Amino acid sequence: LALAVSLSGCTERYYKQQKQVQEKFNQTIPVCQGKEDCQVKWDAAQFWIVKNLKMKLQTTTNVVIQTYSSPRNSLELAARVTKEPMGSGKYKILIHTWCDNFICTPRKNSAMIDFNNYVNSFKL
Repeated sequence: LALAVSLSGCTERYYKQQKQVQEKFNQTIPVCQGKEDCQVKWDAAQFWIVKNLKMKLQTTTNVVIQTYSSPRNSLELAARVTKEPMGSGKYKILIHTWCDNFICTPRKNSAMIDFNNYVNSFKL
């Protein structure tokens, strides 16, 4: 019973922490408006991927940047970035990261927030 209570506390803490991370991620999602602003931020997004992840780029278009997936049981992060229309010439730039090992969860979360902050630092 004590072990179950202890594990329950750990699980509750984990979900609370994940919720905080998700909220921080949602608050920092990069948004661009207009051709110039979006190009600057899109270039910054691609540069961040190349600079910070070891997985090579697989796809780069004006709406998707994607790396190859990480090898089996690897802790190396892979990523997909999308530029999604919001209307009126506005777009949000969303990143999703993953690896082939559950241990990378804290690292992938912090990488996504770092990505958001980096892309947001580019302003016209």
